[in-house]
Amino acid sequence: MFYRTFSSVDKITKELVASFYELSPNTGFKDDDVVRYVGMGTGHAKGTAITWNDADDTAYDQLSPAVRDFVADQLDDDRIRAWLPGEEFDLTVFQVRNYADDKQNAHPSQGFHQGGGDHVLVTVVAEENVNGAVHLLGTAGDDFSLVFERRLSVGETLLLDDRALTHHCTPFTPMAGGRAQRDVIVVSLTRTDADD
Repeated sequence: MFYRTFSSVDKITKELVASFYELSPNTGFKDDDVVRYVGMGTGHAKGTAITWNDADDTAYDQLSPAVRDFVADQLDDDRIRAWLPGEEFDLTVFQVRNYADDKQNAHPSQGFHQGGGDHVLVTVVAEENVNGAVHLLGTAGDDFSLVFERRLSVGETLLLDDRALTHHCTPFTPMAGGRAQRDVIVVSLTRTDADD
């Protein structure tokens, strides 16, 4: 069981930040209120080369070249690779902008969960006026056994073992009224070259 945090500030480009403004709205589960904006893509990484599945059938927007470049830069980072066993992974990537205003809180996740892969990278790309959004990690099977509890800074990446840990991000509200928004990229990695 492990988790680590790393700075990804050097990988965040103006094109990456701008790509969040191009996402389509995603409505809530019970009504038509916009609660987030989402892009999604899948691919396969072998070493540092990624082959993206451009024919993904998803209700979400396709990932922009800036997001794909960011993910490739992360997988080329020696600090991250040192903690990822293996050389081949299936990837599922979510690009998410959650927002809150005076009428609604933002709910970045639906409680403690596991993504279904082997490892997860969560990176905060940008945020404005956010109060809350605390990242929590619990031991799998015992969500109340917290091993990590804090806000991630803009540019910070959290790498976690998705088999041994559950993760959650608490709701957030505007810090000073008006609108609050938080832009995150989540990469789920499933090893495909593991010894059986």
